[in-house]
Amino acid sequence: MAIYTRYMLLSKTLRSLNAACCRSAIPIWLAVCSLVFGQLACAAAPTNVKFYTRSNTIGFQPYQSDLLSLALEKSRPKYGDYRLNYYTDPLSPARAKLETQKGQLINVIFATEWQGTYTDKDKIIAIEFPVLKGLLGMRSFVVQQHTLDKLHSVDTFAKLQALKAGQVSTWPDTKILSYNKLPVITADTYGNLFEMLGHKRFDYLPLSILESYTVTEEFKEGGIDLQVAPNVAVFYPLPMFIAVSATEPEIAQRLEYGLKLAQQDGSFDALFSVHFEKIEKIIQSNKPHTFILYNPHFSKTENDTLTKGYIHSHGSMLKPHLVP
Repeated sequence: MAIYTRYMLLSKTLRSLNAACCRSAIPIWLAVCSLVFGQLACAAAPTNVKFYTRSNTIGFQPYQSDLLSLALEKSRPKYGDYRLNYYTDPLSPARAKLETQKGQLINVIFATEWQGTYTDKDKIIAIEFPVLKGLLGMRSFVVQQHTLDKLHSVDTFAKLQALKAGQVSTWPDTKILSYNKLPVITADTYGNLFEMLGHKRFDYLPLSILESYTVTEEFKEGGIDLQVAPNVAVFYPLPMFIAVSATEPEIAQRLEYGLKLAQQDGSFDALFSVHFEKIEKIIQSNKPHTFILYNPHFSKTENDTLTKGYIHSHGSMLKPHLVP
C-alpha cells in the first residue's frame, strides 16, 4: 500500500511537471533532473556546527577545537561532511548559554553547569563524556614569585584558609571555594584577575592544572613572572560536558557517536596526551598536597562518586587530603 501510494504521488508530480513544461517549453527530463538533484543536494547538506570558542579560558580552546574535529571526523562515514565554524567574539556566560539555546548564532559550547538567568536545561542536549578525564577540578595555584614561600609551607587545610584566593564572580568555582570556607576575592573578568594578583589583592589564583602552566608561560613571554605552586592544590568534582542546542539534535547525536568511536579506538587518549601529557608528568613529579573539597552544585552522592573516581584514576600522582 505504501509503495502504491508513493507511486501515485510520483505519477501525479510527474504529470504536473509535464503540464508545466509543456506550457513553458522546458524539457521534461530537465525538470525531473532538477527535482531529483535538488533533493539529493538537500539530503547531502553538511552538518553545520557553530562552536563558541570562548566559553572557557584560553588554555583549553585548542584542545576543545581539536576534540570537536576528532568527533566530527570519526563520524564522517555515517553522517557525511561537516562545517566547523568558530564564533570568537566575547559573550558573557549568560549570553553564551542563551545563544546556545537559540541555536542561531552558536549551537555548541563546552560547559560545567547550566544555571543562571534565562537558562533552561530543556533547551540543550548535554553530552556527558570525560572531556578532561576529571582533571578540570584539580586546581593548581598561579602565584607571583614572592608568594611561593607562603604556599610552600601549606600542608594543612588550616594554613590554606589563612590565604586569599582570586576568582571571577560568575564562575561556579567562587561558590565552591566559599562553601568550603576558603577566603575569595572576586573580579568581574578573567583578565582583571591577573592585574589584581599583581597588586597583591589576593595570594593565589586557582586554575585547572591542565591550563595553569600554559597561562604562566604566556605571561612570561610578556615579561611577567608568574609561577605555579608545585606542592599544593585543591580538587572538587567539576566535570565538563558539551552543550548542544536542542534545536540541533542531529549534531548532538553525531558528536556523541564520534566521541564514543574515538574513545574505543584510542584516538581520544592520543589527543589528550598531545595536549596534556606534559601536565600529567608534572603532577607525578610534584605529588602535591591536594585538598578534596565539596561541590555544592552537586548532590552528596554525585560528589562521592566523582571524587572516588578521581582518586582511583589519579590518586597515585598526589597526596589527597579529605576536608571535613
